[in-house]
Amino acid sequence: MFAGEEEDQIDSISGSNSITETAFKLQIPLKQLKIYLDLDLKTDSEQTLDELHISRSALKKALKNYSENRNSFYSGIILAGMLIVFISLIIVGIIIDRMKFLKHLDNYQQQRQERSEKNTIQKMDETISQNDIVAAITAIYLHELETEEESKLLLTWKRATQSPWISAAKFNMPNSMFFQERRK
Repeated sequence: MFAGEEEDQIDSISGSNSITETAFKLQIPLKQLKIYLDLDLKTDSEQTLDELHISRSALKKALKNYSENRNSFYSGIILAGMLIVFISLIIVGIIIDRMKFLKHLDNYQQQRQERSEKNTIQKMDETISQNDIVAAITAIYLHELETEEESKLLLTWKRATQSPWISAAKFNMPNSMFFQERRK
Protein backbone atom coordinates (compact mmCIF):
# COMPACT_ATOMS: atom_id res chain seq x y z
CA MET A 1 0.00 0.00 0.00
CA PHE A 2 2.75 2.45 1.01
CA ALA A 3 4.86 1.44 -1.98
CA GLY A 4 1.98 2.41 -4.26
CA GLU A 5 1.72 5.82 -2.59
CA GLU A 6 5.47 6.37 -2.99
CA GLU A 7 5.22 5.48 -6.70
CA ASP A 8 2.33 7.94 -7.16
CA GLN A 9 4.31 10.68 -5.46
CA ILE A 10 7.39 10.08 -7.59
CA ASP A 11 5.31 9.87 -10.80
CA SER A 12 3.80 13.30 -10.10
CA ILE A 13 7.28 14.86 -10.09
CA SER A 14 8.90 15.94 -13.33
CA GLY A 15 12.45 16.99 -14.08
CA SER A 16 11.38 20.64 -14.39
CA ASN A 17 10.30 20.81 -10.74
CA SER A 18 12.56 22.67 -8.33
CA ILE A 19 13.89 21.08 -5.17
CA THR A 20 11.41 23.14 -3.12
CA GLU A 21 8.45 21.88 -5.17
CA THR A 22 9.77 18.32 -4.99
CA ALA A 23 10.11 18.50 -1.20
CA PHE A 24 6.56 19.85 -0.95
CA LYS A 25 5.11 17.10 -3.15
CA LEU A 26 7.02 14.34 -1.35
CA GLN A 27 6.15 15.90 2.04
CA ILE A 28 9.78 15.88 3.13
CA PRO A 29 11.49 18.84 4.83
CA LEU A 30 13.71 20.64 2.31
CA LYS A 31 16.86 20.24 4.36
CA GLN A 32 16.24 16.51 4.83
CA LEU A 33 15.66 16.07 1.07
CA LYS A 34 18.98 17.75 0.33
CA ILE A 35 20.71 15.47 2.83
CA TYR A 36 19.14 12.30 1.38
CA LEU A 37 19.99 13.41 -2.18
CA ASP A 38 23.62 14.04 -1.11
CA LEU A 39 23.42 17.71 -2.07
CA ASP A 40 25.25 20.54 -0.40
CA LEU A 41 22.94 22.38 2.02
CA LYS A 42 23.96 25.69 0.40
CA THR A 43 22.62 24.53 -2.96
CA ASP A 44 20.01 26.88 -4.43
CA SER A 45 16.57 25.40 -3.73
CA GLU A 46 15.07 26.86 -6.90
CA GLN A 47 17.25 24.76 -9.22
CA THR A 48 15.39 22.04 -11.09
CA LEU A 49 16.02 18.33 -10.79
CA ASP A 50 17.38 18.22 -14.36
CA GLU A 51 19.88 21.01 -13.61
CA LEU A 52 21.17 19.05 -10.61
CA HIS A 53 21.15 15.73 -12.56
CA ILE A 54 18.87 13.95 -10.08
CA SER A 55 17.18 10.83 -11.39
CA ARG A 56 13.92 9.17 -10.33
CA SER A 57 15.85 6.32 -8.74
CA ALA A 58 17.72 8.83 -6.53
CA LEU A 59 14.35 10.34 -5.53
CA LYS A 60 12.97 6.86 -4.74
CA LYS A 61 16.03 6.11 -2.64
CA ALA A 62 15.74 9.47 -0.80
CA LEU A 63 12.02 8.91 -0.14
CA LYS A 64 12.70 5.38 1.12
CA ASN A 65 15.50 6.58 3.44
CA TYR A 66 13.31 9.38 4.76
CA SER A 67 10.35 7.08 5.44
CA GLU A 68 12.65 4.68 7.32
CA ASN A 69 14.11 7.46 9.47
CA ARG A 70 10.94 9.56 9.81
CA ASN A 71 10.12 8.31 13.31
CA SER A 72 13.57 9.10 14.65
CA PHE A 73 13.48 12.52 12.95
CA TYR A 74 10.13 13.46 14.48
CA SER A 75 10.92 11.91 17.85
CA GLY A 76 14.07 14.03 17.99
CA ILE A 77 12.05 17.17 17.34
CA ILE A 78 9.43 16.16 19.90
CA LEU A 79 12.06 15.34 22.50
CA ALA A 80 13.85 18.66 21.96
CA GLY A 81 10.55 20.55 22.24
CA MET A 82 9.54 18.74 25.41
CA LEU A 83 12.93 19.37 26.99
CA ILE A 84 12.69 23.07 26.19
CA VAL A 85 9.20 23.30 27.69
CA PHE A 86 10.07 21.38 30.86
CA ILE A 87 13.30 23.28 31.44
CA SER A 88 11.51 26.59 30.97
CA LEU A 89 8.76 25.48 33.39
CA ILE A 90 11.38 24.55 35.97
CA ILE A 91 13.08 27.92 35.56
CA VAL A 92 9.75 29.77 35.85
CA GLY A 93 8.91 27.73 38.95
CA ILE A 94 12.22 28.62 40.56
CA ILE A 95 11.73 32.31 39.74
CA ILE A 96 8.20 32.30 41.17
CA ASP A 97 9.43 30.47 44.25
CA ARG A 98 12.13 33.09 44.80
CA MET A 99 9.71 35.99 44.32
CA LYS A 100 8.28 35.44 47.79
CA PHE A 101 11.53 36.82 49.16
CA LEU A 102 11.37 40.00 47.08
CA LYS A 103 8.46 41.57 48.97
CA HIS A 104 10.52 41.50 52.14
CA LEU A 105 13.43 43.37 50.59
CA ASP A 106 11.54 46.66 50.29
CA ASN A 107 10.50 47.01 53.88
CA TYR A 108 13.19 44.90 55.55
CA GLN A 109 15.31 47.79 56.78
CA GLN A 110 12.27 49.80 57.87
CA GLN A 111 10.74 46.86 59.74
CA ARG A 112 14.04 46.16 61.44
CA GLN A 113 14.22 49.72 62.77
CA GLU A 114 10.59 49.60 63.92
CA ARG A 115 11.17 46.33 65.77
CA SER A 116 14.24 47.66 67.50
CA GLU A 117 12.32 50.80 68.58
CA LYS A 118 9.42 48.71 69.91
CA ASN A 119 11.65 46.32 71.83
CA THR A 120 13.58 49.00 73.73
CA ILE A 121 12.43 49.64 77.25
CA GLN A 122 12.45 53.23 78.33
CA LYS A 123 13.13 54.01 81.95
CA MET A 124 10.88 56.37 83.78
CA ASP A 125 12.17 58.65 86.43
CA GLU A 126 9.10 58.24 88.63
CA THR A 127 8.16 54.98 90.25
CA ILE A 128 4.80 53.56 89.28
CA SER A 129 2.47 53.08 92.18
CA GLN A 130 0.20 50.10 92.67
CA ASN A 131 -2.87 52.29 92.17
CA ASP A 132 -1.63 53.25 88.67
CA ILE A 133 -1.16 49.59 87.74
CA VAL A 134 -4.64 48.64 89.02
CA ALA A 135 -6.17 51.58 87.10
CA ALA A 136 -4.47 50.51 83.85
CA ILE A 137 -5.61 46.89 84.22
CA THR A 138 -9.18 47.99 85.01
CA ALA A 139 -9.25 50.30 81.96
CA ILE A 140 -8.08 47.48 79.68
CA TYR A 141 -10.65 45.07 81.10
CA LEU A 142 -13.52 47.55 80.71
CA HIS A 143 -12.46 48.37 77.16
CA GLU A 144 -12.40 44.68 76.18
CA LEU A 145 -15.77 44.13 77.83
CA GLU A 146 -17.30 47.08 75.96
CA THR A 147 -15.99 45.95 72.57
CA GLU A 148 -17.24 42.41 73.19
CA GLU A 149 -20.74 43.67 74.02
CA GLU A 150 -20.78 45.85 70.89
CA SER A 151 -19.81 42.92 68.70
CA LYS A 152 -22.55 40.77 70.26
CA LEU A 153 -25.08 43.50 69.51
CA LEU A 154 -23.90 43.76 65.92
CA LEU A 155 -24.19 40.01 65.46
CA THR A 156 -27.66 39.99 66.97
CA TRP A 157 -29.25 42.99 65.25
CA LYS A 158 -27.37 43.65 62.07
CA ARG A 159 -28.17 41.57 59.00
CA ALA A 160 -25.83 41.88 56.07
CA THR A 161 -26.67 40.97 52.50
CA GLN A 162 -24.97 37.82 51.33
CA SER A 163 -23.19 38.77 48.15
CA PRO A 164 -20.80 36.14 46.79
CA TRP A 165 -18.32 38.88 45.95
CA ILE A 166 -18.27 40.24 49.48
CA SER A 167 -18.15 36.83 51.12
CA ALA A 168 -15.30 35.74 48.82
CA ALA A 169 -13.30 38.77 49.96
CA LYS A 170 -13.51 37.55 53.55
CA PHE A 171 -11.64 34.36 52.81
CA ASN A 172 -7.86 34.39 52.86
CA MET A 173 -7.07 33.76 49.24
CA PRO A 174 -3.35 33.62 48.37
CA ASN A 175 -3.51 36.37 45.74
CA SER A 176 -5.55 38.74 47.87
CA MET A 177 -3.24 38.20 50.85
CA PHE A 178 -0.21 38.94 48.68
CA PHE A 179 -1.66 42.16 47.27
CA GLN A 180 -2.92 43.32 50.68
CA GLU A 181 0.56 42.92 52.13
CA ARG A 182 2.06 44.68 49.13
CA ARG A 183 -0.28 47.67 49.47
CA LYS A 184 0.75 48.25 53.09
